[in-house]
Amino acid sequence: MTLKEIIYNLKDSLGSDAEELTNAQYKFIIDYYRAKLLRQRLGRGEKLAPVFAPALHKIEIEETSDSDPGCADLDCSSYKTVKEIPNIIPYSLESTLLYLGSTDGYLSFQETTFQALPFEEHAKYISKQSKWFILGDNIYVTSPPDEQIEYITIQGVFEDPLAAAALCADFDPACLRNYDIEYPISGDMLDTIYKLIRDNELQGLIKEIDEDEIVAR
Repeated sequence: MTLKEIIYNLKDSLGSDAEELTNAQYKFIIDYYRAKLLRQRLGRGEKLAPVFAPALHKIEIEETSDSDPGCADLDCSSYKTVKEIPNIIPYSLESTLLYLGSTDGYLSFQETTFQALPFEEHAKYISKQSKWFILGDNIYVTSPPDEQIEYITIQGVFEDPLAAAALCADFDPACLRNYDIEYPISGDMLDTIYKLIRDNELQGLIKEIDEDEIVAR
């Protein structure tokens, strides 16, 4: 179901109260509750259904310059995402993303950290492996299997699924403007979010979420 359809159905169930908020505000509320419920599930050690983490293909990357902080003191080729990466909900304590690697889905790159990379470069068995790490608002890839690499595929759970979908090189910006894009959520979670919204005063809901966001920062 697209986000456009989700908002339409929600407005229909709310009746006249639905006019209190804009579509952008509904999107904000839905994103907020989806992220909150997903963190609760992951915190209980639950395995998420694939629907929450669709594969994002053709994420464009570019070779880094010598002055880029993500390739300082590295003896290997380094690339980074052209677009900044929206907030990720870590999938587990061991793995931030379900997959990051080649666009055919067959070669997964190893997750590491910027701090660990200089030491791994000299490790006998893993020094030549393709790796990735997050630094600032970008994902960096080192020692890719092909130095002419242009794109990678990412599969993960994002706070803002539409912002994540917009990372794809072939994404149509019109879909972002009118919310006409598949929204990664299960039916049971959507029912829960509908109930949470119906059971709360809409303006109070916005205020509550704003306050939670301030506390989180």
